[in-house]
Amino acid sequence: MRLLNASRTTKAALLLLVGALAAVSALVIIDAQSSSRGDARVAMRIHEDGRIEAAIQTHDGTDWSARRLPDSRFLSPDVTRNRWYHSSAVPVDASAGYPLRFCVITHEGPGDEGFWGQVRAGVNLYAFLNDNVTVDYHASPDPAVQAQILRDCVDGDADGIAVTMPDPAALQEAISYAFEERVLVVSFNSGRSEYEAVGSHWHASVNEFAIGATAGGAFNAAALGAGANAGEALCLVHEANNIGLQERCDGLASTYNGPVTVLDVSDSGTADLAATRQAVSDALTADTAAVFGLNARIAGAALDAVQAAGSSAAVASVDVTAAQLEQIRDGELDFAIFTNAAVQVREALAWLLRSSDYWDAVYSAYLTDEELEGGALFTFASGVADLEPIIVNPSNAARWLQVFNRYEGFRDLFEADPTEAKK
Repeated sequence: MRLLNASRTTKAALLLLVGALAAVSALVIIDAQSSSRGDARVAMRIHEDGRIEAAIQTHDGTDWSARRLPDSRFLSPDVTRNRWYHSSAVPVDASAGYPLRFCVITHEGPGDEGFWGQVRAGVNLYAFLNDNVTVDYHASPDPAVQAQILRDCVDGDADGIAVTMPDPAALQEAISYAFEERVLVVSFNSGRSEYEAVGSHWHASVNEFAIGATAGGAFNAAALGAGANAGEALCLVHEANNIGLQERCDGLASTYNGPVTVLDVSDSGTADLAATRQAVSDALTADTAAVFGLNARIAGAALDAVQAAGSSAAVASVDVTAAQLEQIRDGELDFAIFTNAAVQVREALAWLLRSSDYWDAVYSAYLTDEELEGGALFTFASGVADLEPIIVNPSNAARWLQVFNRYEGFRDLFEADPTEAKK
């Protein structure tokens, strides 16, 4: 059994669970896979008077330690059968199981620096502030590739995995494989509505529906939707099979005081912004009052199309680049919904670290408790960290530009070699 680290303190107490043994030889060794990081094994021997003596050994990645003897380590031959006994605590070096290694897997595509740059900044900042954690970052916009990366992380002895899920069903089998191998998987960003159904243990994100609903209210406040006869709003979906983007459009339709048309620009997306810009231009009519880009680069293409057409339509974005914050400050881009990308991934990583103390216990309960059979684990101690969508408008854009630049600094400073940056 691969043991996750049992404590974050300098020393940890490891309880030796010793059961009554019916027939054993003079020396019995119960051990784990000796090649894994943080392994431990229990050694026991039977004395001539029938007592069983227990000791603990830990593995440093090269060899087993000398046997460590708890003060209370003997089991009498006349103890009650079929119950568990434990020794006194044994101080061990808690750093032996560190660093924990986590994988972050996102659906980042080429050329999308606004949002994913903040995610990478969050990853690098978290790794920089936690000496006991290393984080490997992987990305692919293809759900099938994401699933394979997840399996590769499991096979590579990752201690935990945080993944974005634009297509949750495509990751379900890989997440189940991770569970079978005792690797904890949590999710962030896309996939909130289905995270439990596919086996993610916990989820951190801004509620996607709330993002759209907030945008609808902001468009209305700009007098675009005064009364019930507001002009049309275009909601630009730039990724196929991304459940979160559809939820954003649904949220927009729930609050906007006019018709909402979902415009699918996924064929071009962020990979071919000229084609996306043309698709928006072709969709603009005299009745178009608002255009909602669900990604900073898509919103940028939409703004270019609106300005080129001489349209008066308001344009808003989900997340922004530094240049777009300046556009909001200067009144060119109407507003943006900030989703705290760096905080989302940091929350997911923090949850993995907190859970490392008890994941083996939860997993064992799933295997042995009949009430938890059939997948009920994923309702046990699972949950959602809901972050609030934040409106960035001309009144606060300058302040958010300062925040954004700090995150950009972390991305740039630690991206090349986070380990070297810690020195």
